[in-house]
Amino acid sequence: MTELIQGLPDKRQVAASFSRAAGSYDCVAALQRKVGQQLLDALPAGFKPLSWLDLGCGTGYFTRALAQRYPLACSAGMDIAEGMLVYARELGGAKFFIGGDAESLPLAAQSRQLIFSSLAVQWCGDFAAVLSEARRVLEPGGLFAFSSLCVGTLQELRDSWQAVDGMVHVNRFRQLEDYQRLCAASNMQVLHLERQAEVLHFIDLRQLTG
Repeated sequence: MTELIQGLPDKRQVAASFSRAAGSYDCVAALQRKVGQQLLDALPAGFKPLSWLDLGCGTGYFTRALAQRYPLACSAGMDIAEGMLVYARELGGAKFFIGGDAESLPLAAQSRQLIFSSLAVQWCGDFAAVLSEARRVLEPGGLFAFSSLCVGTLQELRDSWQAVDGMVHVNRFRQLEDYQRLCAASNMQVLHLERQAEVLHFIDLRQLTG
């Protein structure tokens, strides 16, 4: 597949794939929940935003967690996959659920104090545009907290396919250095950016790819 740093698969295909998975997604989302919880826990203890956006909210799992943490804030969840939004709306957590693209946010300038995005921006071909949009939408002093996947994700699966047929069959993700460079050039203050390895174990290939 094409490297994400060079461009994405058709976003309509990405959205359709996640829409189809909405009903069963949370049952197999152990990594997503662990990484998202770590991101939530990393938010400054004294930070009390009056408005927030869960960008790439998916089924709304962390939309609901943010609502519990900041119950009085003006809240919104956003995703490019309509099927995910339909699922999330039914469970609540935010006042608004919006269809939208992280590279072109359908929000007014300086309208949010927090943008939270866990394991979504790796699907964006133009991360510089994501950062530019986050900067535009955030109020002065606002916070963009995100997690993503880097090179090395699913490396064992990649190596296995390479041994079978010489092909990749696995998405390639950005280097940490790409994130560092783009964040440094974003005209936003970088408070913290690190890489952390997460190891999951599967009993067979079907469990991994299912």
